[in-house]
Amino acid sequence: MGLVSTTFSITEKALPAGSGQALEDAIVRVFSEDGETFVTQGTTDSDGELVLELEDETTYWVRFFLVGYSFDSLLTIDVDSSESSNTFDVEGTYLLEHPPSANQYLCRATGYVRGADWHPKPGIRMTFSITGEPRVVAGGVMLPQDVIVESDAEGWIEVELVQGGAYDVVVTGMDDEVLRVKVPESQAISITELIWPYVVSYEFGESSVTLAVDEEVTVSAVMTLSSGVTTPFELDNDDRFVAGSWLDFEESTEGIVEITFDDDDNMVLTGQTAGTTTITPSVKDNVEASRLPTPTRSLGTLSVTVTG
Repeated sequence: MGLVSTTFSITEKALPAGSGQALEDAIVRVFSEDGETFVTQGTTDSDGELVLELEDETTYWVRFFLVGYSFDSLLTIDVDSSESSNTFDVEGTYLLEHPPSANQYLCRATGYVRGADWHPKPGIRMTFSITGEPRVVAGGVMLPQDVIVESDAEGWIEVELVQGGAYDVVVTGMDDEVLRVKVPESQAISITELIWPYVVSYEFGESSVTLAVDEEVTVSAVMTLSSGVTTPFELDNDDRFVAGSWLDFEESTEGIVEITFDDDDNMVLTGQTAGTTTITPSVKDNVEASRLPTPTRSLGTLSVTVTG
């Protein structure tokens, strides 16, 4: 058996809210059929395509990730050079069906509020208080006043907030809890993802790195939340959030490298002892709202070799 050029062609599902367009920058991660062994990964180009070299006559489990889209999580493919084509068409369902703000500086957050019985909940009040970040928008001063909205008879709620703004939020029924949120640089967002975001991805700029003992190497990395916000970011002048606010980083072999982070939230590795280790991120306990079903994530790994 040899390697077969395998093409993934990813488009948006042509639902009423979808366009059928090619999906660029979708992450494709390939695993063994049982899902226990990671094989390789890549991202789609402007045509929504990615070509990977995979083993002939092999079945793989494949997962796809792109903020704002959902994909079949149980997709397997059979790579077979005897077939006329090893091109696999995949569709993503657009999730962010939310009307944008007409103001280029604002983000419209919308969505439905439901009760424990899954019925729409009217009259649920949300209070948004800007914290002072930003203070001036388009030459105008942002006064520290509350923005108060309530869900309508169908449970629908919407509010317009300043892009990049940091707000304290109080929700009816959760009055003893103040939720601080960061508004993305976007004109539309799900209100659920704004207030209760989860970690969608953590991607290293490279899959492996080699360094010597006492050598220091910086590896670019970025974490993305379901709100579209990426680390690092500030909620106000004294409250800075980085990937480590949500993630732990485990080494398969401890003591090989020292892990720190620079001001841009890139990972800085310092060689300690000759050997190899794999750095794997995982989401910390109790940093996200619990979700059903469990959200799909793309958390990359980094292989590190330290030479003597």
